[in-house]
Amino acid sequence: MISIKNLNKSFGDNKVLDNISCEIKNGEIIGMLGPNGAGKTTTLRILIGFLSADEGEIKINGKNIDNPEEALHIKKIIGYLPENNPLYPEMLVEEYLKMMAELKQIPKEKQEMEIKKSTAKTGISEVYYKQISDLSKGFKQRVGLAAAIIGNPEILILDEPTEGLDPNQRIDIRNLIKNLGADKTVIISSHVLTEVENTCERIIILNKGKIAADGKTREIIDGTRGKKTLVLEIEGEGIESGLGKLVDSKNIKMLEYKNNKFRGSVQIENNNELRPQIFNLAKDNNWVIWEMHQKEISLEDVFRELTKINK
Repeated sequence: MISIKNLNKSFGDNKVLDNISCEIKNGEIIGMLGPNGAGKTTTLRILIGFLSADEGEIKINGKNIDNPEEALHIKKIIGYLPENNPLYPEMLVEEYLKMMAELKQIPKEKQEMEIKKSTAKTGISEVYYKQISDLSKGFKQRVGLAAAIIGNPEILILDEPTEGLDPNQRIDIRNLIKNLGADKTVIISSHVLTEVENTCERIIILNKGKIAADGKTREIIDGTRGKKTLVLEIEGEGIESGLGKLVDSKNIKMLEYKNNKFRGSVQIENNNELRPQIFNLAKDNNWVIWEMHQKEISLEDVFRELTKINK
């Protein structure tokens, strides 16, 4: 288990982490989200021992990351893929993975078997003897993941693992992470909210160095379902003022009003059902309803709401 208590970190006058605390259980797949500068990468770097915290405590399986002897044990059970995948383009994949096995101090008699396992799991056997510079972005990410899982670490920490990939490559890496997470604790930092929603069972949202939300992905999304959004396209006169009789004007968002046609949305609170009332308004005012549908709440909606609240 990973235990983070009262973690603080500043760079000069800039406080990056502000007293954050959480626990991550063995076998969880965690998505760590937040806008730029929220403290995601800093948190991950402290977890792996690359940075030290100003205050607070991190324990992994009961061992303290600030204790030099215990920190060495912790680093041996963590596989890490940084945001900027640090590959050596002039090396063959084979050479790079052998070097990583050496750096991880895997006994020589076990290195070949460990490399075979990691290449099989990440699907890079076909490029094993190719030069890294000749690989596509997707295969480079796979090589980085293969390096991270050599030695079968208990914990995988992946910083923006799908950054720069095309949609097909993202799906491949997403499925790969899910498979790897079957027997590991996985922490993923990402800006791609759909990837996190489809991959992670729990999310932690950071904003300005604080935890804005922490819980099961589905529960956090469902917890905001008291607010709904109606997407509207209505033709007629006085539409915005008419809608203002049903909801607060601040909950009306107009995208366009052109050729006597309103395009926009209305945010509804407390599970109210406004569609019959809007239909009656349209009937009374001779409006034409071209479109009216309820938009499902997504992780992106939750993310925007929570990070806006905490600004």
